[in-house]
Amino acid sequence: MLETSKMKIRFILLSLLLFVLVSSQTSVSAVGKPADVGSSSSRPAITGGPVQNRLTEGKLRACQAREKTIQQRINHLVELVTRMESKFDDIAKRTEDFYTAKVVPRGKTVANYDALVADIQTKKTAVQAAPGKPQTVLVAMAMLLKVN
Repeated sequence: MLETSKMKIRFILLSLLLFVLVSSQTSVSAVGKPADVGSSSSRPAITGGPVQNRLTEGKLRACQAREKTIQQRINHLVELVTRMESKFDDIAKRTEDFYTAKVVPRGKTVANYDALVADIQTKKTAVQAAPGKPQTVLVAMAMLLKVN
């Protein structure tokens, strides 16, 4: 019985070995690419006809839409900066008015008030004269967009 089980195992191993050898010896005839890959017979070629014009027109419309949104962002940023400057000016003016109309008549004063007002004025002129002022930078960007 032991010998029959050894014989069965040998038979199975030999069968597997024979199967592996036969399957590895089979040649594959589809090695490489066919000669007519990408030829005009399999699919039509895109020429400079209406399809190409549609692609160009679509790209142009998309570019114009992006340009429009960028221009809107620039305009909104300029408006935002202008509003911020005017709000800061209004706050400084109201603070000065309050100080001169309400605080000083009561006999109370701030020791460094004149220095604070001068500091505000100095910073305001520095912002207005800054070479990298947001409005000028944004306008320059808009000009670049129009050139390109």
